[in-house]
Amino acid sequence: MSLIDIASGVLLVAGSALVVISAIGVLRFKDTFMKLHASSVAETGGLLLLVAGMLLQCPNWLVAVKLIIVALVLMLTNPVSSHALARAALYDGYRPKLCDKTVDDATATGNVEKSGKSQ
Repeated sequence: MSLIDIASGVLLVAGSALVVISAIGVLRFKDTFMKLHASSVAETGGLLLLVAGMLLQCPNWLVAVKLIIVALVLMLTNPVSSHALARAALYDGYRPKLCDKTVDDATATGNVEKSGKSQ
């Protein structure tokens, strides 16, 4: 077993562990935005570690180029899809939970009249 095999194994195990921990976070978190954060961390961090481990085991350069292209496409589309999902959740009426209380934009900025309407 060479040093490259050991490094590849460590990267693959670390990437897999990050994906599993993130999946547990998606199941345990209650807020939509927390779940979104957990899933996006798995895709970016876990993907980079897994692809790095696979790159060390590539038999030729063509496989390495394909792995890099797949990683770049996922790294470019993940922030866009996470942002789109967060915007859709906000548009649908979901608000992030802060300190176990749901806070809307008016109360977060302090622009609330006594009647409850924003100024």
